[in-house]
Amino acid sequence: MLVKPALIAADLGSPAPLNDLVRTSQQHLCVHDLIAVQAATTPDSVALVAGGERMTYAQLNQRANQLAHFLRARGVGPEVLAGLYLKRSVEMVVAILGILKAGGAYIPLDPNDPVERQSYKLQDSGTKVLVTTDDLTNTLSADGRAVVRLDADWPEIARESQANPESAARLVNPAYVIYTSGSTGRPKGVMVTHSG
Repeated sequence: MLVKPALIAADLGSPAPLNDLVRTSQQHLCVHDLIAVQAATTPDSVALVAGGERMTYAQLNQRANQLAHFLRARGVGPEVLAGLYLKRSVEMVVAILGILKAGGAYIPLDPNDPVERQSYKLQDSGTKVLVTTDDLTNTLSADGRAVVRLDADWPEIARESQANPESAARLVNPAYVIYTSGSTGRPKGVMVTHSG
């Protein structure tokens, strides 16, 4: 059962010392917007390191933009959920940002969890798209969802624009859905908004 909780406000104490003007002007930005700002400010700085792979902010932002345009053409936008069925990698971060930049929300699906649990999450949440890789495609049924394989489909994705898409998500839109363990019954999906 998918649950949409009310927004919860919390006083986290005084923020880290930042320029007040910058903090105030960026309060309305979602995390994917902040990555775009960072890419414009320090494009050659290293954003990710996974194993032996490194990616700069410019590379991360450009690849996520290409994926976002590709996903939008497949119906991903505000209030649309996409399954994220990937191993931990640089590609996983690109996929998360791509989904968020498209305006959608992601549901993390761990390839190490039982297939029945992942299938339940996909069906319960009503995801429209499954983002994965070719090696994982046969382990989880797409059940009529569009399947985007970050490796096999990348030549087509790479033809998309590297420009930032117009931001479709707002702070009140869901960013991701996390499922409970289900220890007291069926797992429940809880939507977490961008403001969180």
